[in-house]
Amino acid sequence: MTPMSKSRTGESTIPPPSNQASPSKSFSTTIRTIAIYQEPSPMSLFMVGYTSSHGLTASPVTCLAYISIVNMQDVESTIESYSLAINKSGKWEELTPIPLNSTTVYMLGITNFGTGVLKMPHGFYRLNGPMTLTDMSHAAVMNPYPRLEEELRSPIRPHQTISGWVAYDTNTHPADRSLDGLFRVTLHDTSGFVFSDISRLESHKRALNDKELDTQSGLIGRVGPIAVTLPPQNVSLSELL
Repeated sequence: MTPMSKSRTGESTIPPPSNQASPSKSFSTTIRTIAIYQEPSPMSLFMVGYTSSHGLTASPVTCLAYISIVNMQDVESTIESYSLAINKSGKWEELTPIPLNSTTVYMLGITNFGTGVLKMPHGFYRLNGPMTLTDMSHAAVMNPYPRLEEELRSPIRPHQTISGWVAYDTNTHPADRSLDGLFRVTLHDTSGFVFSDISRLESHKRALNDKELDTQSGLIGRVGPIAVTLPPQNVSLSELL
């Protein structure tokens, strides 16, 4: 794998190709679905709620993605850590992870009662539309499943495919059109091997409730209760990590 050079701002650039031979491809990763909220607002369509030193706290989820990982090896492998980066105008920006196992995911602006399942087709979604305090008072509890961090608790068997949802926040707001649909997943396994894969996704033109769905899409269950009131407060995600 060709190493990336990183700047002080957290962005990295792609260096010239190396003459050194690359290691055999041990993994393959695919971003099935990625949704990025692009409004310059302290609130987003998806939020996470958790208890911090401030009490019940809500923080925005700028990026929600469904990722598949294939172990291409003939032996099992344990993933120690993983990361996601977005490409903005030719530079990579590493995203800040949001743990899904220790937070509650909400979807804002839900006024109808009941449960259900949201299926998201394969593609890149640019989520727009400003969220308000009124939307915060009408939030449905969501359950993205499976969650990648749970799936990676066990070793990946030889040639096995595992998939799951991940959530991230951005260091700089992606409200402009500098996002070109390139996304990079980096894996670190317990043997010290580092692998990176780049996915290119086209912006999705269809609505999320379109009947033509990806058969490998992730599911987000709406489990209730509905009309949960979230506090209009956001703190640093470092408290979650």
